[in-house]
Amino acid sequence: MQLFQKAADQGAKAHFKLGKLFSKGRGVAQSDEEAAQLYTKAAESGHAEAQCELGALFKEGCGVVQNYVEAVQWYTKAAVQGHAEAQFHLGNLLEMGQGVEQNEAAAAQWYTNAAIEGLGKAHLHLGLMLFESGRGVEQDIMKAAQWWKAQLIKV
Repeated sequence: MQLFQKAADQGAKAHFKLGKLFSKGRGVAQSDEEAAQLYTKAAESGHAEAQCELGALFKEGCGVVQNYVEAVQWYTKAAVQGHAEAQFHLGNLLEMGQGVEQNEAAAAQWYTNAAIEGLGKAHLHLGLMLFESGRGVEQDIMKAAQWWKAQLIKV
């Protein structure tokens, strides 16, 4: 354990990696609480991946008390840094109105950003929004098909 603490003292990247170990239970006893503490240290230093992971913990209530508002805040910090997974999850929270006022147009924009970054599930969600009576965007079946096709080409 002393070795892990020494590694964590190396900064945000080390905090994040050590948090992953605790999250997955690799080489240490699995602990979402310990992972949350380590992700928080890294996230507060601006580490986008840690911010995304911390958002997920708050969204699911793993290792922390479930808090959608807190999830939105952490996902947003990672999303503005171009983190595709965070962009997708922020879009999802906006689409559902969890932790934030429902805003399908903003959700579509975050899904678009994530899709441009190459995240397949963002292609699918954006395509659905374009196909289903234009939720958050103008209905455009051709654009929906293009996003879906782009996803299929990636697979």
